[in-house]
Amino acid sequence: MPEREESAEYLEGRLKEIQTHVESKYSKRNQRIDEIWKRRKNAWGEPASLEGRFPELPGNFKDQITVFQAPFVGDLIRRAQALIAAKLPTMERIPPRRGIEESENNDRVELYFNQGVYPKLQEPKDAWAMLTDAMANDGECVSKLLHQPHTWAVQRDRKESNESYNERSENRRRERFPFVDDHVDTRTYYPVDTDDEGVTEVLEITKRSRRLIADRYGMIWRSGGWEAREIGEVIEEGSGYGDEIAFTEQWTRDRFRYYGDGKLLRSGKHRYGRVPYFHAQFSTTSSKDPSFMTEAIAAPLMALQDKIENFMTAQEAVIWKGGFAALFLRPVSPDAIPPGMAGQKIQVVFKPADFTEGIPFGHVPEWMPPPDLGANAAKYQDILLDFLDRVSLAP
Repeated sequence: MPEREESAEYLEGRLKEIQTHVESKYSKRNQRIDEIWKRRKNAWGEPASLEGRFPELPGNFKDQITVFQAPFVGDLIRRAQALIAAKLPTMERIPPRRGIEESENNDRVELYFNQGVYPKLQEPKDAWAMLTDAMANDGECVSKLLHQPHTWAVQRDRKESNESYNERSENRRRERFPFVDDHVDTRTYYPVDTDDEGVTEVLEITKRSRRLIADRYGMIWRSGGWEAREIGEVIEEGSGYGDEIAFTEQWTRDRFRYYGDGKLLRSGKHRYGRVPYFHAQFSTTSSKDPSFMTEAIAAPLMALQDKIENFMTAQEAVIWKGGFAALFLRPVSPDAIPPGMAGQKIQVVFKPADFTEGIPFGHVPEWMPPPDLGANAAKYQDILLDFLDRVSLAP
């Protein structure tokens, strides 16, 4: 008896329930990765990367200084990614039998994969570079390998000879590869369930343009749901098609389903025998909590970078205070009247390298020197930098 496909209403209700569950389950994982990205963006001068993790600057310093943004986390991830991505992975095949012929066949298989398959899998995107970057940044990475047999399809002309058709087919197969390996943002990958053989169901939840989804799947958004769009039907302006909505891919070992804003768009069967996602971790731990199942290479640097940023910002404030020190009036006569008292209107004009005009009687102008941080501050900075060296890669 053939397997029965559940109704769209049932599938949409089930999706809503499990999507809420996995997004809650993996929320701390995503937060951990977001915190790394915030610090990494320091190297790009992103002010937003400081939100929520640096104390508010006093008002009188805001116009003079900015928060010091250290590049340590970003630099470590950049160097780690360069080391990992320096060479594509190579396949080593163990011959099933001994013998010269089997050994030669084994060499051909390895050559085919290492010089043919792996480089082609990176097209049209540089998936390997993105996967290795995620491994260094997130402490884990996810790829999705899909079969696209239509890339080899060649339409035969009516009166075309066998030789011509075969030649065109052969050229098409040389030019294109029917498999695509794509990087999946770790924060969008949600394993739903597993068994003894591995992951049985996965959700991939991303943000997509409602208009692009409608165009791709030949749909139109009407009355809060998707409907098949008739040829020539016009999408009205201001109908919300510019909005970004949740686009969810649901994969099991034999089926796939696509949802737009929780509504079923397309479903079908596949013959992979498994979900097409491959998940790898950088530093696997014994924790069962998704937040701590792996550790990113820059994790030990995060707290240190925050401390150094706080300290260096305070030091910069002192430097600015010394460079643009405050001028005050010191009384030198017992008869001196405090400025502003007794109805005085005082306007002091300061001229660098010249006399200062408007000094009231009984006062002299003096600079207010910045506070001395002392030797302990320098020692504390040296300790922080020493810790930084210990947990960083060698240059």
